[in-house]
Amino acid sequence: MQDFVRAKVISITDGDTFKVRLRGKKTSIRIACIDTPEMSDDPWGQRAKDALTGMLKIGSKVKLMEHDIDRYGRTVAEVYKGKGKNIGLLLVKKGFAEVYDEYAYQCDGEKLIKFENKAKRKGKGIWAEQAEEVPIDEVDTGDDDSDSNIPIYTGSRVITCSQLSSRTEAKEWLDGGHTYLDADKDGNPCESLPLY
Repeated sequence: MQDFVRAKVISITDGDTFKVRLRGKKTSIRIACIDTPEMSDDPWGQRAKDALTGMLKIGSKVKLMEHDIDRYGRTVAEVYKGKGKNIGLLLVKKGFAEVYDEYAYQCDGEKLIKFENKAKRKGKGIWAEQAEEVPIDEVDTGDDDSDSNIPIYTGSRVITCSQLSSRTEAKEWLDGGHTYLDADKDGNPCESLPLY
């Protein structure tokens, strides 16, 4: 069984990332196994950040079960507050986060998926206006010559910047009508990602 480490919350970055004082230094923490909307995803990016801010008061103590270091140098960890309150699970339950399928195995994936499905059924948070999503490979783009698997935007958020690998890939999504990826409307989506 992996040991917990204790840390003190310094600041909240967005819905799934925050900074702590850990082992005497400032460290960015990325909550494991979940994904919240980017800050550019209006209004849910800010609402997810507000939800996390409400759960993790500045100066409060948290327990972390560290898993990994991500490509941005953040410590990926399960986050617990008080008497074992799982912050990632709470965000999923309240509809502010979805399960990060690729990494769900690192946590109690079954439990996370169960509560994500419940939040979807009840139309909580990001699922409030969720349209029936069509799998990407089944979307008819009307352009048979295209190699793109990018679905045409139908009014529902189907991807976040953190699910993409580069700004080049994000631009393809933007060109498909997913304008929510470009928060400042300058034509450059997901500016925190590497170019390629």
